Amino acid sequence: MMLKDAKNILSKSNNISLLIEIHNLLENSNYYEPIKEFLNSYNSKIEFEIVAKNGERHIVVRKY
Repeated sequence: MMLKDAKNILSKSNNISLLIEIHNLLENSNYYEPIKEFLNSYNSKIEFEIVAKNGERHIVVRKY
């Protein structure tokens, strides 16, 4: 998961926005929930989300 590489940036940033694409691993199977938990652990909130019919997502996350 590429977001784990961004742990240092997320922990030190007070005002940052991220556009994240979440692709499926298998049909309707992805890392959405673990990604959401990871971002929540850094006090980030999902501000916008588009969900495709196949379950893939684009989310905009903001940390204040």
